[in-house]
Order: sequence, then structure tokens, then C-alpha cells
Amino acid sequence: MQNTIREEVIRNLNMTDHFIKRYCERIWKNSHRNEPKQNDLTNMIQNDMMSRMLNREIAALGLIGYSSRLKLPFERYNIIVISNKTLITIY
Repeated sequence: MQNTIREEVIRNLNMTDHFIKRYCERIWKNSHRNEPKQNDLTNMIQNDMMSRMLNREIAALGLIGYSSRLKLPFERYNIIVISNKTLITIY
């Protein structure tokens, strides 16, 4: 999958503050980040997600990411909860 398509899929999703906090805690194992600005942190998470997700995960996200409620596997052990193009939480 081309990088531009991967980027477009990830960048078109909104993130809740809750998702950002949980991503820092559960994926980066860091609950007290040096609190960069919200935009910077969002961009860091988007870039990190692009590097971690498999092509088939990105493809699935692009196809069904606009569902009213969706749980998508992430890195074998985690689940991303998505609702109406918004990343809600990760566990």
C-alpha cells in the first residue's frame, strides 16, 4: 500500500483526548509525557500508528473506519475503538 494512501486513512480520523492519553499510557508506556502541544502529540501518534500498523489493518480501517461503532485489532494485543471516524480509546 502506498504511503500516501496510508497517511490519508490515518489523517482522516479524529482523536479524542481520552484516546491520546490511553495511547501514551498503553502503547508508549508513558503516562506523563512532556506534554507537547495537542497538535504535536496528535501528529506524533498518527506517525507512530502508520509505522506500527500492517497494510491489511490500514486497508480495513480505510474500508470500515466510518462505521458507527468498530473495534479493530492493533499490534496483536490491543484493540482500537472507533466511532464515526473518531478514535475513542485503545486497550
